[in-house]
Amino acid sequence: MQRRFFGLLLLFVAGGLATGAWLVSRPPSPDPAPLKETADDPPRQPAGLPPVAGSRFLNTRAEARYVGTARCAECHPGEHDSYLRTPHSRALADIDLEHEAWDVEFQHPRSRRKYSVERKGDQIWHRETLLNDGGHDVVLAEYPVHLAIGSGHHSRSYLVEEDGFLLESPITWYASKDAWGMSPGFEAAQSPGFERVADFGCVHCHAGRVEAVDDNRFRVKIHDQSISCESCHGPGSLHTQRHEQDDTPPDGEDTTIVNPAHLTRTEREAICSQCHLRGDASVNLRGRSDQDFRPGLRLNDFRADYVLAQPNQAMTVVGHVEQMRLSRCYQESAGLTCTTCHDPHAKPAEADRVDYFRRKCLTCHTEDACGLEPEARLAHNREDNCVACHMPQSPTDIPHFAFTHHRVGRHELNASPAEPPAEPATAQGVIGRLVPIHDLSHLPPLEQQRCLGLANLEVSDKQRSPAAHNTYRERAVRLLTGVHQAGLRDRDVEASLARIYWERNDLQRALVLAAGALEAPGTSGARANALFLLADSHLAIGQPGQALPYLQQLVTTRRQSEDWVLLGVCQRSLGRTDQAAASFARAAEISPLRPDVRQMLADLLQLGGDRSAADEQRQIASLLQQHERPKASDQPPRPGPPAGHEPPSTAQPQ
Repeated sequence: MQRRFFGLLLLFVAGGLATGAWLVSRPPSPDPAPLKETADDPPRQPAGLPPVAGSRFLNTRAEARYVGTARCAECHPGEHDSYLRTPHSRALADIDLEHEAWDVEFQHPRSRRKYSVERKGDQIWHRETLLNDGGHDVVLAEYPVHLAIGSGHHSRSYLVEEDGFLLESPITWYASKDAWGMSPGFEAAQSPGFERVADFGCVHCHAGRVEAVDDNRFRVKIHDQSISCESCHGPGSLHTQRHEQDDTPPDGEDTTIVNPAHLTRTEREAICSQCHLRGDASVNLRGRSDQDFRPGLRLNDFRADYVLAQPNQAMTVVGHVEQMRLSRCYQESAGLTCTTCHDPHAKPAEADRVDYFRRKCLTCHTEDACGLEPEARLAHNREDNCVACHMPQSPTDIPHFAFTHHRVGRHELNASPAEPPAEPATAQGVIGRLVPIHDLSHLPPLEQQRCLGLANLEVSDKQRSPAAHNTYRERAVRLLTGVHQAGLRDRDVEASLARIYWERNDLQRALVLAAGALEAPGTSGARANALFLLADSHLAIGQPGQALPYLQQLVTTRRQSEDWVLLGVCQRSLGRTDQAAASFARAAEISPLRPDVRQMLADLLQLGGDRSAADEQRQIASLLQQHERPKASDQPPRPGPPAGHEPPSTAQPQ
């Protein structure tokens, strides 16, 4: 089987997430410069990163441990009770049968699929069915729902658990419509169904404490579901130990627990920015990740966020901090920040909401500062609501979501929240220059070059325009090649360069770099990339025996049909027909809409003597061929994962 069958149709993570994607055919990358390393010119050892800036709060240090929300509530019942009325406390929860709807069924005509929600015993199940005009509909997948995402104020999405992975359900309940619909990113004709894994990046911003199992972003363990006390105050072990030993109030500041009120504006914003800041690209600093960040520290010691030089004025679901910083109010104030207006411990009652936020505005402004005369102001808004004019409800990059626009300023008075925002420049093919959101001057020049190169690679994968894709890709190649030649041995850099050489069919260089990536420190996403590239390249040059161990590791690392297809091809080449059939069956289970996988499975079942099962798979394959995939250029871009994810510093074969 030709490598091109797999090589040109690959799943790539772009920008995070997330973290799901679709099959795409990318324009070719520019030829990277050869990497030169000789005995006369050995690689130099680059300077290390500066240490993380310290803090006077002791629980920012590694020895502090998380204790959980219940332990905090024992001593702070009042704060906990008020917090339970905030959306953060309901961001992720177990399924509550008393508050879930079932006996629901609706069709998605664009994908010719039907979705249903039903109760079986003490579980809620979601089912996806392919509509068949010529006979019985084909059930593609059905799973019991494990967790609900969202407070319900805007929506409730759902997670299912399968083989140790959390998967996003393709359907969501939307408050604005009071109805079910397709989940964000699942609206296209070729919806990914139950294929999208909710990895660390997806879950991190919807839960209090999430851990990547065995340092693998694709498998997560949730320790604390609600976005909780320790999300903003840091781990509580030192604080609880101190008060268990001596309940006398400390003289002065208690440094065993972070109090955000005693932080600088930059440090306070870092807490919110974990999840409420999302630029055009995000990159983990070398050897560090969002899992290492703790409240009280600087976010730019752990990740670098970038935007195009011309900022996007449209509101995005996770663009609150970026939009706030564009405001004149923010720029001309030394103290204005998220908590100036938002109390994380309490939410104003709906009846008091307008007056509550109006009083916030009037702490800096006077009533006569408004440009409208009182009569005109009240004619436009009878409640005299400052926010309605200066921070209006605005559409976002997620369908059916309208958020308060966080760029305080003069907006169009008659703007409709129903109007979709303009496409971001990354989707329009507008070529711009990436600039960091935070100050990165404390980083060595080589680290800044590394981050910018990986950011350009991420942005290149979001482009619809081949010209824009190649421009950003060329920048990434130039920057990353220079970093590598300077002696930096980092998994993310090596895996990224390996992918670029692999795209150009220079498999020998790709093999060397991918093997080096496995030996170097870096993110788990880059490790998965390297495993894939090593396996695919060895298969392409006729070495299935060398490819096999890499594939065996890869299929336990992440849940992706292409990995199982490659494993099946490898096993078939080695004469292991039964194992190959099992691998293709697993690939069909993960991606049930692939007729090519069904046909290959049928051939293997026929070879193994199971003619009835082979005929069944051929029938399904024939039906699926009627649902031809659109071209990659016809597919809309999927919104990037929320900020706070493990930012993919390379566009990963996922």
